[in-house]
Amino acid sequence: RRKKMAYQQPPPTGGYGQPPPQQGYGQPPPQQYGAPPPGQPPPTGGYGQPPPQQGYGQPPPPQQNNQLWSWFQAVDADRSGQIDEHELQRALSNTGTQFSIEAAKLMIKMFDRSRNGKIGFDEFQQLHGYITQMQQAFQACDKDRSGYLSHQEVHQAVASSGYQLGQATFNALMQKFDRSRRGQLSLDGYIELCCFLGTARNVFAAYDTQRTGQVPFTFDSFVYATNLLHA
Repeated sequence: RRKKMAYQQPPPTGGYGQPPPQQGYGQPPPQQYGAPPPGQPPPTGGYGQPPPQQGYGQPPPPQQNNQLWSWFQAVDADRSGQIDEHELQRALSNTGTQFSIEAAKLMIKMFDRSRNGKIGFDEFQQLHGYITQMQQAFQACDKDRSGYLSHQEVHQAVASSGYQLGQATFNALMQKFDRSRRGQLSLDGYIELCCFLGTARNVFAAYDTQRTGQVPFTFDSFVYATNLLHA
């Protein structure tokens, strides 16, 4: 349907010392899921704080979705109140959409506030809402209803979400998440890319306390930040 895209592009002009575009990493989300930089206190209920446990045997509060609760319970085999990426993958399959284990890992990373590799029901609800939004954005950009977004369509979708990425950076991301090397992304690959960008934004925002779009990284803090992005 579409020609394959060549990913190798020349690096962006302007090296170190050139200021990036203002707010180049997108608008800060309502709730940050990334970790704070070393030496700074975590936000309340964030890093290092265990999520509230939902007691089994009791119905979820009225504002919670009963269908989501039943899906969550069905895959939480040990009744710990938390699920890992394999359990998340099974839970999301109940929605009628199959996600790869790589996508499930990135979703866990983005919404795992306690940083233990698992999410509780509250986080699962937030994740489900996020997926719903990404599905709607995907469908809006998939003009021919092929189930895939072309290289150009993905770039437009990313830009409309507030991410200002240079061509070389975007091409590198497409190369990472276009696992079939078709020059296009399925919903699964698109959500993987969005979760990666969301996590990167949250980590960067934790350092960019003045919201200037610029952060003076030391090597130590750079290694710490990139480690948080490694799936």
